[in-house]
Amino acid sequence: MIFAEESSNILKMFTNISWTEYSIFIVIAVFIYYIIILVIFYKGEIFNLVNNLQLLHKSPNHYNISESSEKIESDLHPINTESSNNVIQLQEEIQSQLERAKLKKSIKEEIIMSLQLVVRKYSSINHSQYKDSINQYIKDTSENICSIHLNDQEVEQVWFR
Repeated sequence: MIFAEESSNILKMFTNISWTEYSIFIVIAVFIYYIIILVIFYKGEIFNLVNNLQLLHKSPNHYNISESSEKIESDLHPINTESSNNVIQLQEEIQSQLERAKLKKSIKEEIIMSLQLVVRKYSSINHSQYKDSINQYIKDTSENICSIHLNDQEVEQVWFR
């Protein structure tokens, strides 16, 4: 008799839950499950992604890119606007990469390798009049942001891969 009452109560409980409520519960449970799995297995990548997004919205505070680009432009003769824009974009990417390296506490070799990936996109600058100025910018910026001193040979390594 007790068993019959319990099974009757359980049956009433299941009939009181609609399919819509059941579906919503399953969707929420699966969502929470996957969020937990993502956090457990990918917390490092999520942390890096959040930091990279913060760097994109953060204004540069260690090195003034516009002053450096004006210095580069004033040191050179006629200025090609497209080349000048490429130099400014390269400087911005170098600074962003060095700020990420600082957050990751990267070693010198990792920084050089990451800078190689950045300058690879701007191979035209390698053989241009801007190369020496960019090399100096890399030295100065790596010292200011990462407190890493790169010598001429290490900076030259950045251009070769």
